[in-house]
Amino acid sequence: MGNIPVIHEVSTSFGSLGDLVTGNPSGARVRWQNYAEESVIGSGVYAAVEAGKGNVSRAEALGKGMGRATGKALLGGGALRDLPVLHELATCGESLGDMIGGGDSETARKRWEHYAAHSVAGSGIYAMVQDRVGNRDEAIELRKEMGKAGAKAGITAGAVAATVGITISTAGMGMPAAIAAGAAAGAAAGAGATAGVQAIDGKVNPGDVVGNGLMGMTAGAVAGGVTSQVAARAIAADVEALAIGEAVGTRPLVMSAATRAVVGAGAGGLSRCVIDDMLEETRTRVQQRRESTVQECTENHIYTNIYETQFNPALNSTHNIMPDDVEMLECAICLETEAECPGIVKVHQCTKHCESDDSSCCPHAFHRDCIEEWRVVCNQRNEAFTCPECRRCLPNSAGKNSV
Repeated sequence: MGNIPVIHEVSTSFGSLGDLVTGNPSGARVRWQNYAEESVIGSGVYAAVEAGKGNVSRAEALGKGMGRATGKALLGGGALRDLPVLHELATCGESLGDMIGGGDSETARKRWEHYAAHSVAGSGIYAMVQDRVGNRDEAIELRKEMGKAGAKAGITAGAVAATVGITISTAGMGMPAAIAAGAAAGAAAGAGATAGVQAIDGKVNPGDVVGNGLMGMTAGAVAGGVTSQVAARAIAADVEALAIGEAVGTRPLVMSAATRAVVGAGAGGLSRCVIDDMLEETRTRVQQRRESTVQECTENHIYTNIYETQFNPALNSTHNIMPDDVEMLECAICLETEAECPGIVKVHQCTKHCESDDSSCCPHAFHRDCIEEWRVVCNQRNEAFTCPECRRCLPNSAGKNSV
């Protein structure tokens, strides 16, 4: 993972652990020696220690190593360097580090020469240049190196994509399952990508494979746990908002996919997503009917609650049930206002306190054709005939409410 502070320490720890697991303690020792020679934190601390002992020349050398590591860290530390763009960024960081760590322009130049000979973009461009000047053999070798670099990039990209995809897919799982899935994906990606990239170069280091596998497993477990917690909080927020919406009679909420997958049946025995599906079907039917009958809205341009009059004959058919304090009603099903499509009525004569009290009175308004289509959809699905907003029971027969 390059020279990014903290990550550098973590990767060195896992790498040395991999060496120990594979029976190579000398390899673990070499890793920590390299870390001390060139790292932002390690070299800085080591330089201070040597300066305190009076070893000025050694402290200066370690300071240069710290400068080289700082330059790399400033431009990403070489993370995922096998991917195009990131490869260029890593080379910039390395050459910058050479200049910061003592002005070593010769080493900086050699880094770019190596980039030109062993990268997707650099080798491809350099091959075209060699073709133009007639160096066919050199161009062929450069294209081979470009192919190797492309294969490494493909392996790295595939490992990253697989890890991210599996981590995201754990959003709906419980934390233990999410951690387990993330750990497995991270371990497979870390070990597999390392082995694949090193195999292309012709030499696989078992310590690197095991170490990166262990680091990937740890990172994947952490990512899975975090993703699970974030999804759980989102679900909890959606459920709370849904409960508030049910209580005050607001229009259907837009919930996250994770919430739709886990929210169970609410009031009336139906989950919000089922209600939304039924509403969509009802709206489609109403729209089709209105399109086929141009005069539908005109014929409904009355303030008589025909629906309630049919089932509650005691109401006068000419009684205006629109409350005085409401400027414009909106149909709770098709969501059109009185101005857009006249004929909106209420199935109950409500008081201004109906939305907050415990009565079974539904305070919402509907077009007659909308509420009739809604009842048809409810009957076809063998569901209770309730208001799609507040879920209170609607009149289903004369003088009685459905239960």
